[in-house]
Amino acid sequence: MTKRLVIAALFLSIALTGSLLSYFYIQDTFSEIGELAYKAYYSDESGIDTVSKELIEKWKEKQRAVAVILKHTDADPLEKYFLLLEKFRNSDDEEFLRRTLGELIAFLEVTAEGEKAEIENIF
Repeated sequence: MTKRLVIAALFLSIALTGSLLSYFYIQDTFSEIGELAYKAYYSDESGIDTVSKELIEKWKEKQRAVAVILKHTDADPLEKYFLLLEKFRNSDDEEFLRRTLGELIAFLEVTAEGEKAEIENIF
């Protein structure tokens, strides 16, 4: 009986640790990406290209881990925004690039808020 309780407590501890680590990883990643997105959104015409390229590269570094941690319904729109950013960046369409950056910033803020460990987000 004691052996089962120890094993259950161990698994519970592992699950809790995994949840906490994934929460901190998502918050840190969204903070980094959000800062770059803000910087790109508010930069001038020449800076938006450079910063958006840096933003896309940062996303490519973090993409796989974020897709594993986030719900499928959150990861897919995020991927869509980055595909649109890359498309508009390559086409030199600054208006749509800024619009997509604005939508990405809003999506990151909403998703980061939804990932917080609050009672409303758990039940």
